[in-house]
Amino acid sequence: MSITAVSRPFVIATALASVAVGVSGYAWQQSLRLEVLEIYFFALKGGQAIFIRTPSDRRILFDGGANSEIVRHLSSVIPFHSRRIDMLIAGNTSEKSVSGLIDVLERYVIERIYIPAITLGSLGLASSTERAYEVFLSELRRQNVSTQEVLAGDNIVLDSVAKDFPVTADILFPISPDIFDYSKASAPEVVMNISYGSTAVMIIGNASRKIQNHIASSSVLGTASSTAIVLSHSAILANISARLMDFVHPEFVIYSRPVVPSQKNNALLAKKPSPDPLTGIGKEKRFNVRETGAVKIISDGKRITVENIR
Repeated sequence: MSITAVSRPFVIATALASVAVGVSGYAWQQSLRLEVLEIYFFALKGGQAIFIRTPSDRRILFDGGANSEIVRHLSSVIPFHSRRIDMLIAGNTSEKSVSGLIDVLERYVIERIYIPAITLGSLGLASSTERAYEVFLSELRRQNVSTQEVLAGDNIVLDSVAKDFPVTADILFPISPDIFDYSKASAPEVVMNISYGSTAVMIIGNASRKIQNHIASSSVLGTASSTAIVLSHSAILANISARLMDFVHPEFVIYSRPVVPSQKNNALLAKKPSPDPLTGIGKEKRFNVRETGAVKIISDGKRITVENIR
C-alpha cells in the first residue's frame, strides 16, 4: 500500500477532528459568554460599519462600508463556521453604506433588512438612485429577504428574549419631508437609539448637524435618552450638534476622525473656529475608532463600559 493511500484518510480524519475541536471549543466559549449587549464599531477605509450582538446572540449589522473589507472584521467577531446575521440596517443609500452590505448578503444568511423609507431619490433631490443601492435592492429581491422601510417613531425589537430586559432600537430619523426640509447636505439618514435596560446608545451615522439639531428639538427622544451614550461619526467637531450634546449629556462619545487631519479639515477649523461641543466629556471617555481600528461597547442593562480593540 502506498504512503499516499495511507496518508489521505489520516489527513482527512485529522482535518475533521480539528474542525470538531474548533466547533466544540466555540460552543464551550459561548456557554461561558456573559449575557450582555455588545456593540462593535469598525474603522473602515471607506464608510462605517457597526456590529451589534445581543445577550441571546442576535446579530445585527448597521451599514457595511464601501467594499468587502467589512467581511474581514465580521470574521473577527463571528465564528468561522457560522453564516448567520439576523438583521441588516442600511443607514442611507450611499455607496459607502451599502456596497459592503452586498458582500455580506453573498456570504451570510440574512433574516431581515431595514432601509430608510425616505431617500434623496424619492424626494426628487437626486437624478437617479445610486448604482450600488440599486444592486443592493436587486440582491434583496433575488434572495427574497424580508425588507422593511423605517421612519421616525418606529421601534425595532432586536432581542425579545434577553435575560432581564428586551433590546430595542427606536428610530429617530428620517421623518416626513412635510416636517423637515431635506437637501443634499442634509440627506435622509437612519438615526436610532438602542436601549437595553437603563442604558442606551444613539447611533448618529452621517447625519448632518441640522438633522441632529432637529432631533434634539423634537419629541422623538422623550426623556429616557438623557443617560444615553451618543455615537458620532463626524470627522470634525464642527459637524457635531452642541444642542444634541446638551440635551443627551452622554457619558461617552465614540467618533471617527483621521489621526492626521486632512488639509481640508485643518483649513475649515482655522476658518471657522467653534467651541468644543464635547465640553464636559473627559478625554478618557472619548474614543476615536480610527486610532485603534475598533471600539467595543458592553452593556449589562445597568451600566456601560467602552474599550478599544487593537
